[in-house]
Parts: sequence; C-alpha cells; structure tokens
Amino acid sequence: PRPALSRALCLAAHHAFPQDMRFSRCLGRFATSAKRFVEANAWYRVALNNVTDEGDAVLLYDEALMVLAAALEIEAKGTEPHVYKRLAASAFELLDARAAYPSSRPPPLSKARLQALVGMAYVNRGQLQKGRQYLQHSLREELSSKTLTQLAMVAERSSDLTKADDYYRRALNEVGRKTHDDSARRAELLERLGDVARRLRKDSEATRLYQRALATWDQLRSVLQGRKRAALQVRRGVLLGRLGQHANSIEAFEQGIHDAPDWLQVYAGVLAYLVVAEPNLSFATQVFYRVQRQLSLEPEWKVYFALWVGVIAVRAHGSLDAEVTELVDDLAKRTSSSWWRRLAQFGAGKLSYGELRGLARDPGQLAEAHFYAGAQRLGKNDNTEALRFFEKVMQSQMVSFYEFAMAQEFIAQAR
Repeated sequence: PRPALSRALCLAAHHAFPQDMRFSRCLGRFATSAKRFVEANAWYRVALNNVTDEGDAVLLYDEALMVLAAALEIEAKGTEPHVYKRLAASAFELLDARAAYPSSRPPPLSKARLQALVGMAYVNRGQLQKGRQYLQHSLREELSSKTLTQLAMVAERSSDLTKADDYYRRALNEVGRKTHDDSARRAELLERLGDVARRLRKDSEATRLYQRALATWDQLRSVLQGRKRAALQVRRGVLLGRLGQHANSIEAFEQGIHDAPDWLQVYAGVLAYLVVAEPNLSFATQVFYRVQRQLSLEPEWKVYFALWVGVIAVRAHGSLDAEVTELVDDLAKRTSSSWWRRLAQFGAGKLSYGELRGLARDPGQLAEAHFYAGAQRLGKNDNTEALRFFEKVMQSQMVSFYEFAMAQEFIAQAR
C-alpha cells in the first residue's frame, strides 16, 4: 500500500540523513495516523533534538504537543496506565521546553488543559485524589467551566454534595449566553444541580432546576440537528422522567433514537436511565431490539445492553424475552477470554459471583462484578445484600462507569 511505501521511504531517508529533522517528523506523522502514540512521541523527540531554526522549532513543538493532546484524550480510558504516564510526562516536558522559544502565538496545548486532561485520566481510573489534585492545579492556572464541572462530577460521585453544588454553580456562572453550545452547557449544568438537590432531598428546588433545564433544551429543539438533537432528546427524556411525565419521557427518547439511529451513545443513554428509573420493561426491550437492528454492535455492548435489560426486568418483576436470554447464552458460549464473555457467563448462570470476581483483572472489572452481583440480589428480593454490593461499587471509585452511576442511584433511592 502507498502509505507503507511512503513510510519506508521516510525511514530510509532517516537512516541516510539522521540529522535531518524532516524525516523523523515524517515518521512521527505516520505513527500518529496509526495511533501508535508512544512511537510518534519518540520520533518527534528525535526531530526536536535535530532542529536548528527557532521558527522551525516552534512549529515542531506545537505539532508534537497537538499530537500528545490528541493521544492523552484518546488514551484517557486506556488500560495501560504506564503508557499514559509516559505520554503525560513527555507533554509536560515539551510544554516547558516550548516556553524557551519566544512566539507571538500560544502553544496549542496550555498547561491548564494538560493538567485537566491528566486529572480526568486519573479520575477515569478510579484514582480520585490524584485526579482531583491535577484538576485543582488546572483551575488555578485558568478558570474554566469545564474543569469546574469535572471537579463537581468527582465531588458528586464521591457523595460530597455540598461541594458538588458549589462547583456546579461556579461552572454555570462561567458559561456564556451567546451561542447554542452555551445554552446546551447551561441546560446540562442545571440538570446536574437538580440531581444534587434531589439527593439532598430538596425536592422543590430539584423540580425547579429540572424545569429550567427542560425549558432551556426546548428552546434548542428547532435549531439542533443530528446527533446534537438526539443528545438533546435523551436529556429531555431524562428530565421529563424526573418530573413524573413518563409518557412524554418515552416520546422524547423515541425521538432521540429517530434523530440518530446509528449512534451507540443514544441507546446507551436511554437504557442506562431506564435501569434506575420507573421500570418500563416493554420499552427497554424495544430499545434493545432496535439497537440490534440498527447497529453492528461489538459483543461487549451486546452483553452490557442485555444485562441492563435484565436489571430492568428484575425491577419490573417481569420476564426477559427469550431472544434476549438466548443472546446472552450464545455470547457466553463464544470462544474468548474477554471480560464481556465472563459477564455473559455470569448473566447466563454459568459463573458464580466468586468466580467472576476472581477473573476480574482491574478495578473497573471488579466494580462491574460487584454491580451485577447486586442486581442479581435484587432479583431475589434481597435488597439488603444488593445494597452491600452496590456499596462495594462505590468503594471502587470508578466514577466514570455506567455501573457506578447506577449503583449510586440505587443507594440514593433506598435511603
């Protein structure tokens, strides 16, 4: 293939002229296009060691920093923490080195943004204390609604609701009022403030905040299109459900799916809400079948969605459709060592909780094992034991997982 030939020519030129930064930069670009970011970073470092012109150096530093920024966002939920640490350390080093070159334009990656990226990577891995520290450092560098929101989310998922409320309100104060994106951000923050108020048992305040969020989304219904409109409808569906308007909630969810039928996240958002909301097994099953028809789902998502419908069936005191059960059984029989197969085996009754827990290889998998074991106890009407498992999910600190949010909601509903 032509890209392979071009890379081979760059590599040959680099061997012939190792001091010419153009060829190592070329190799860095090829590694970036293949998402081999550690390799790309190494080639950019070679190029930077050989650059002699100050103007070229600034351009090269900026290109390398843009690559690292993209890498840090993509790898934020990766399973190899040591890789992320290497990329983050390199980004901090390059940013400091870039500061030595005077330029009329700022670098494409600010120190505040870099600290926020690294902070959220730690948060996504359940290392909340370290993640919070980086986010707070970022906030000291630059006041940002996004960073305030991230800190608020960490506080909310850590059940520090007073602090979460403060961060969300500060984030809302930093959002402008000029663009449609500003309005969407305001709606999201109003909903989150409503969630905090609801958990603090300030029901009238929660209702008021949910109504404000819904009104803000309604103003955007005629101007957003495609996936943005689908996301709007999912948020409207959740808000309408929170306000007790269940028929209108279902209508909003259906419209969201209609607006973006090929988007995985719209189905995930709907089903994740239905897991913890007023049980509606019929609609959840319809959504499950629609996602099966519309998308070529990876086995992993087939398992999660089937397990979520299973939790809804348990809460509705209903029975799963045979087709859903057969799908889980089929996935459990696949030849694979993947975690999704282990979850399918647990869902099919082929693995015990103890066996599933023993197969977990990281905190995220362990949190999922706890959650689905808790959901299983709900099916046996053993709410006390179910809550004990959900508390274990909380202890994992895997706050970015769907299962963490679901477990937290179940605990809040039980209090």
